[in-house]
Amino acid sequence: SEDISSVLYEISNAASSTEDLSQLYQKIHLALDKILDATNFFIATYDSHEDLIHFTYWVDEYTPKDTPSPVSLSERSDSISALVMLSGKPLIFKKNELIEYWNKVNCPYQEPVCEVWVGMPLIADSEVIGVIALQNYSDPDCYSEEDIAILQTISKQIAFAIDRKRSQTRYQNLLKNIKDVVYTTDFQGKLNYVGDSLIEIAGYHPREGMS
Repeated sequence: SEDISSVLYEISNAASSTEDLSQLYQKIHLALDKILDATNFFIATYDSHEDLIHFTYWVDEYTPKDTPSPVSLSERSDSISALVMLSGKPLIFKKNELIEYWNKVNCPYQEPVCEVWVGMPLIADSEVIGVIALQNYSDPDCYSEEDIAILQTISKQIAFAIDRKRSQTRYQNLLKNIKDVVYTTDFQGKLNYVGDSLIEIAGYHPREGMS
């Protein structure tokens, strides 16, 4: 339980300490690997506006280092990642089950096929925002029921961290694109943030306006 608490803290802290989503994904992977076999791991996020599943973080010892291209959730609803997102529940496939399912839906696959695949939905504010998956190519019993329960617990913190960082990124992008001067103050009225548009309007850097 101490290890789990430590991982939860690391992920929570990473949401505020990392500069962008790519760094956050790396921190999540490193933290998770401390208590579960995360040698082969990916994070996929869902963009509901574009109806696309983006494989935003991908580490696999047998497939190319380049992450897969985005896929439409509605057009590829039979993919195993889509099944997790649509059901909102964890799914576990052993090798024979994977091959049987892919043959059933006429989905091409590449060798080697992993011995076990575990997918966990990422749920924030009652909405599925993505999925995380672990797979192992040598041991079909790599993940126990206890491991699945642990992953389910940690997935809640992962979903919160990703959702928070995405909101933060959208907010920062909004501030950068606003032409007017945007600023915030503390309770004493002292400036603690001034937008970059101050450079264009006033001709000096925001840090000078805060000094």
